[in-house]
Amino acid sequence: PTYGDNSKHRAGYDRYEANSGRLIGEPQSSGLVGRYYIGTFEKRPGDKDESYQTPSKLYGSGSIQGDKPMGTLTSDPFLILGDRINFMIGGGCNYQAVYVELLIDGISALRATGKCNEQMEQVHFDVRDFISRSGQIRVVDKGSGRWDHINFDNVQFSWDLGSSKTCLINNWGECTEGGGALPKESQSKKQHYTGKEESARSGAAYMYYRECPPLNDLTDSPPSCTWIEQERLTATDKRAGNEFGISVSVDDTQGVAIVGSSNSPAYGFYQEPIYVHPYSNGTMFTLPIPENLSHIIKSASTYSTTGGSIRVMDYLARVNKIPIDKASRFTEQAGMVYVFLREPALYGPSGRWRTSEHGRIAPPDISARDHFGYSIALGGSTAVMGATGYDGYAKEGGGAFAYDMEWIRVKFASVEFVAIEGTDRYIKIFLQRDLAWSNEVYSIRYSTSDLSAVGVDTFKYEKCLKLHASERDGCGDYEQAAGEVTFNEGEEFTYFKVRIIDDLCTENHMEYIQLNLHQFGGTIKGENYRARIRIDDNDWKGDALSMQCRGGIS
Repeated sequence: PTYGDNSKHRAGYDRYEANSGRLIGEPQSSGLVGRYYIGTFEKRPGDKDESYQTPSKLYGSGSIQGDKPMGTLTSDPFLILGDRINFMIGGGCNYQAVYVELLIDGISALRATGKCNEQMEQVHFDVRDFISRSGQIRVVDKGSGRWDHINFDNVQFSWDLGSSKTCLINNWGECTEGGGALPKESQSKKQHYTGKEESARSGAAYMYYRECPPLNDLTDSPPSCTWIEQERLTATDKRAGNEFGISVSVDDTQGVAIVGSSNSPAYGFYQEPIYVHPYSNGTMFTLPIPENLSHIIKSASTYSTTGGSIRVMDYLARVNKIPIDKASRFTEQAGMVYVFLREPALYGPSGRWRTSEHGRIAPPDISARDHFGYSIALGGSTAVMGATGYDGYAKEGGGAFAYDMEWIRVKFASVEFVAIEGTDRYIKIFLQRDLAWSNEVYSIRYSTSDLSAVGVDTFKYEKCLKLHASERDGCGDYEQAAGEVTFNEGEEFTYFKVRIIDDLCTENHMEYIQLNLHQFGGTIKGENYRARIRIDDNDWKGDALSMQCRGGIS
């Protein structure tokens, strides 16, 4: 965090000057509230020895680190229990490089950025569609050019977090009144707060590493080693009673940890219940969704690139009053396993663990009270996971599942791929693999699904290709695709194709297709394993060749 109004004491960028990369403009106040704010351009920390009540003596007013450093800052998960989150944001205006976003169950759903001005302004996220889901706030700085920094401050929730009270501690060290200001050792110490309990028994996992002094050749006694807590891991979709952390397995060589959550409910990407016979209505909505909701798919003015499709499904659930809780009872306590990765160590013996999971997995035949993830083991690229509950044949019959974990090294190369109808007969969807783990051939599965675009099968697509473009009303928008794609040894990129329908129909909205990656034997839930295609139409209203169409499939 940045102590004080640091940007007020240094030169600022001239917003109208050419990209010189120099600070020559007038100083700009950040407009912070209180002592500190997040300013990724600044270098004015607090003094640890003074409980951060005063600025560090090492860095004077106006000290900077510039636009080069990059990174993210992510909050712990919290339950959304109200309709609004307010905060202040300033700094850069490149919404693809510097921004603040809201994650819902680990997936980006809303995003805001600055206006290339150090002065922060009040903005808000409307979170009515996400009531009772798990949220996180993430500050992102992944640019190193001019104005690639972000300012962030003063987060306020529209619901009671319990922090306005004084915490009364009982004999067990618990806050009896549900959160508030913790007692201080003295008035000079920094005030700390605790929130009220909102998700009892949701669980956590604690990562430690062992630090040992060098061996002394002059003594036979073993060294005195110390275990040091490195990170606290929680599920981004935490819920009360999930018991995340009931099992843990770590591969220190690869920097991978898997954590079981045996009471987690099983639900799909949009929180819809997974197919469970005889309750086989696997989706809560008719797809494709109405095209006039495309503004929610792209999350309106918040520029979210991956979460708009989540947002629209929650919006439809709220508007249509779909009883998600009742539907989910068929997959309660089904279980889930979460995968975490460790950053490479720059200094010292061990890198830091990423606090948000890389992905989470469940078998395709999961059902209520399976308790998948009750026991787990990880070694190299193989993981074995146990389920103690119903196995499809007998109560508490149990089962074990083996997974190839190489999927954690693969992702979509982009979160959005753009096809222009009439120009692109197909679009290549590129996947990327971590080169450090590319010494073997590896295959992964993929699929497409409708969002606002309409997909047709291969037979229908080939039939429509034989027609003139003016006769393709009812041919849909693209060919549905599903299959397997392979990385060769040493290969970083591979791709699959999605074919696009070209017709003369006038479209009033951009159309979207969802892209999914799957491991063999189960689904993957995570940011890296969802992307989308945006189809831009080339038939404009009033154009001599364009026509009004019924749309859909006929």
